[in-house]
This record gives sequence, C-alpha cells and structure tokens, in this order.
Amino acid sequence: MKGEKKSYYITDPDLHEVYKTTVDGRILRTYKVLVESGLYDGREDQYKPTETTIAPNGEDGYGLHYILRYDHNGNYLGYFGGSGDGVEHFDCCHGVTLDERGVSPELLITSRSNNRFKRFTLDGEHIVAILTLGSFICRPIIHGENLYFAVLATETWWSYDGMVAVFDKDNK
Repeated sequence: MKGEKKSYYITDPDLHEVYKTTVDGRILRTYKVLVESGLYDGREDQYKPTETTIAPNGEDGYGLHYILRYDHNGNYLGYFGGSGDGVEHFDCCHGVTLDERGVSPELLITSRSNNRFKRFTLDGEHIVAILTLGSFICRPIIHGENLYFAVLATETWWSYDGMVAVFDKDNK
C-alpha cells in the first residue's frame, strides 16, 4: 500500500497461522484460526492457510477452500468460497493472486482438482471459471500481460509430469 513499508506474508499450514513480517523477519501480526468466522468450529487443525495476496482494499487469503478477507489493519471482513460444485466453490484452491491487468482489479484463484481457475471481484462475487484441460494447476503468477501456472500433473494426480501453463490477458 502506498506509503507503507515493505512486508512479507508467510503462511504455515502446519502451525495453522499466517504471519505479516518486516523484511528483517520481525512479526507484525499473526493470523490464527478465526473462531468468529464460524467456518472451522474452533478446530485449529482445519485451518491450513497456504497462500495470501494483497488487494488494494485489504488483505486476502484462504483456508479449507475458503477465501478469508481482512482489511489493511487485520480486521476480519468475511469470507467466500468453500467446497462444492457451484461456480463460487473450490476443489483444492491452491493459489490466489491479484490481477490488475483489466479495468478493475480481480482475484484469480485456482481450483486445482477440477482443473480450473476462477475470477472473482474483490468482494467475492464470481465472474468466470476457465477450464485448464486436465491440468492440476497451482500458484498463479502474472508477469507483463501473461499469466503463468505451475502444473504439478496432467491427466492423473500422481503422475507428477509437471509443466508450465501460459495464458494471455484474455485467458487463452
């Protein structure tokens, strides 16, 4: 954010926490399982955050197929997603990033096990789902006009025959 010093967000799925740190490693904030969200029944072992992204309006991350939203002060704003077959749901969401290539910023979130990535508004409204043709994608990276995904496997989950998938700004 403008005027804010650089910081890192470090996820630890085994300790069930996300840390906001200074560049030299000092912990500024710790995000733990959110009892107030009602999503995890107070069970810390269900909260396994693996990715974060910073949006212009706050801090976004996920756990247990949910995207958890926070403001820039670390206050919980709400969630969206979860497991299921609907367009708003995920099956192994394993990557989230902010896409500012279009007119308005969007969240781009992978749904690895059903071979898709999905676009959402910053408030969590579904925009579109894009099929990745049998590729188990994760961690989207935007560089210039292109979008890159690591593909851990194609066809079968345990084949580990990885590659890189490249999409243009029109998701082609």
